Amino acid sequence: VIGDLNCSSKSEDACSTCLLDSNTRHDANHLNRLVAIDWLGDAFGNFVSLPSNLCFLECSEYCHESIKEAISHQINKGAYSVKIWLSKDLNEWDLNSRHVHMFVYQMCQINNVELSFVLPNIALSEIEHRVLRRYQELGVTLLNTTKLLSSGTMVSLIESEREVISIASQSMNILSPNSTWLESNIDDMLVKSSAPQGFDFTEVDTSGWTNSENEDGKRVEVSSELNGEIKTFGDRFWTLIGDTFPSLKKDFEGSLLSEIKYTDRYLQSPWYIILFGELIRALPRSVDTSFELQTLFSIKLANGKLINHDWSDSNAMTEVMNLWFDKGINVPCFLVLHDDKKQISHRRELVLKFENGNEYSVGFDQGVGYWKHKLSQNSHYFDFSDVNTQLVQMYEAWDTGRVENWFDWKTVLYLNKL
Repeated sequence: VIGDLNCSSKSEDACSTCLLDSNTRHDANHLNRLVAIDWLGDAFGNFVSLPSNLCFLECSEYCHESIKEAISHQINKGAYSVKIWLSKDLNEWDLNSRHVHMFVYQMCQINNVELSFVLPNIALSEIEHRVLRRYQELGVTLLNTTKLLSSGTMVSLIESEREVISIASQSMNILSPNSTWLESNIDDMLVKSSAPQGFDFTEVDTSGWTNSENEDGKRVEVSSELNGEIKTFGDRFWTLIGDTFPSLKKDFEGSLLSEIKYTDRYLQSPWYIILFGELIRALPRSVDTSFELQTLFSIKLANGKLINHDWSDSNAMTEVMNLWFDKGINVPCFLVLHDDKKQISHRRELVLKFENGNEYSVGFDQGVGYWKHKLSQNSHYFDFSDVNTQLVQMYEAWDTGRVENWFDWKTVLYLNKL
């Protein structure tokens, strides 16, 4: 605040160097740094220091902005490089989250910023390797550092021609790349500093990262190719896969499935079940085909209001899902609903086993969450209070709605014969 009020550009009232940004533009006519200095007095800075236990950085100052606001503020002031630390708790990672993709897309494609992930010094699985390589392709640099703060957690380092801003937090939770990544709350204390912090970085050597795909595997990138009616989404999906993977197409035409297994942590909304159900509906099955679905129930603090919101009641979620697959898709579902992330893989994987013995894996980087719904007016509102009402609403959305890709980036499918 003191630095902003003193303004290096010496504006008469306020400018983009000091007080004007996206958060204050609506009050621009009421901002005047000189009036504020006169009112606060010259000794103001002596009364706004942090306690020693919160001085995570050299020359720490309180950061009143959220992490994303602080990053955006520095980019507006000319920052060209942003480094983000990732947490050590891999169970909380969801690198394929739409939230993470959106941030990467905005930084690399829209703001043209050099974005880097500072990885924890722990062993990563093939799943993390594959997704991190995908982000490398999008322009993200992967880094390591051996330096740790004596207290608190390093969050971000933002570089411009004029300065380097470091941000740290007392909590590591905000560093887990998932749907709440970089979203600080009232329990998080953020501090910042423009003083040097002594970090040295080395680029991660990914050449030794093993590739889980076999030589006959295929990688398919998809954007708008599957847009259209919801009820024919599965047909379009498997036609695209078959045209890319001839051996799977041959088995689709000449055999039936004996087993279907799918694992996905993030299938907690009615919209995801509608869309995933269409993938199952379009498969070549018999009355003897078994179907196992493993997913996760995460506790929600409030009831959802939209069809793409999550269930907050695990019993209602279980009943609706079982009825939807059994009566709607006509394939009984053996549902394994976990309540602990440690019990279920990060991988979004569909395994298909045919009666002729052939077996295939279809890996999804973002799952069906890549696609959004386009429904008639007010049909996106969803009443979670009654199971029968939920099923009726899901049917109406399925019957009349359309599906579209959500953003400009592509989703990736990984096809392998096992």
